[in-house]
Amino acid sequence: MWKSGDLDPEAEGSIPKDCTPLVERWKDANPDHEHNLLSIADAEDAVADLLRPTVPEVVDALRMLPHPRLKFEFLKYLLLYLHGGVYADIDTINVKPVKHWYKLSMLSTKAHHPLFARLIARITFIVFTQKSLIESIDWVAEYSNVDASGAPLVQFTGTSILTDTAFEYMNNVENYAFFTNLKNKNYGKENAVLTKQTFGPEVDESQRFSYKKFTLLSSPVQVCDIGILPKISFTGHDSAEVDYFDDENEKRGYEKYYYGRSKDLTEWSPKRLRLDSN
Repeated sequence: MWKSGDLDPEAEGSIPKDCTPLVERWKDANPDHEHNLLSIADAEDAVADLLRPTVPEVVDALRMLPHPRLKFEFLKYLLLYLHGGVYADIDTINVKPVKHWYKLSMLSTKAHHPLFARLIARITFIVFTQKSLIESIDWVAEYSNVDASGAPLVQFTGTSILTDTAFEYMNNVENYAFFTNLKNKNYGKENAVLTKQTFGPEVDESQRFSYKKFTLLSSPVQVCDIGILPKISFTGHDSAEVDYFDDENEKRGYEKYYYGRSKDLTEWSPKRLRLDSN
């Protein structure tokens, strides 16, 4: 299990005090896992030691990033690619032990998974080909913009590029298997009929997988070795008042697929930024 951020694990007070019990909860709920809490500098050095001999350009791209949060985002993918496992920010709460998560062997990232290889290559390419643009951006101001939801913030190293790469990966699998435990007989390999209407941009018919395939999921689905989880899994729901469930009980109604959520305690939390700006 991996955790990183703008912190020094050895320095007293480096981790926000409200985050400390959340970090300990992950350890207590998952005693069979190895837990790693790394500063950005330590994670950067660890990744560089492994990648420098074979793909030095990836290390160079990481070193070139001008803001620690950019490195933080990129390092998450690099750590998971190199070692596999589970990543969680230090301000996330582990509602349910990982052993109860949907098909652990499918959800947990395997080391050297081709999706992460593709993602790392894409980010590295962007760093080298758009170096001047990246260096010209005031990243402190960019990250302070609570309304920033487009380029370059989330598209460069965040959720947007991860999502695009995942769709690209799934759409390029020639012989794929699609699994779901939904009882809706209309939700199948070729066509997903959801209970609510979705709105968004048109999608090319040649794209088997897009946001339309997975929006409004109420339980997990699997495409080959990629698990797609419903929104509740890592956000909870509006009426969620319980932070921890019985660690020995996997099922709890709709909350069977509720595994954890961010408590928005760090200065990099989008919700925290919005509150501080009011």
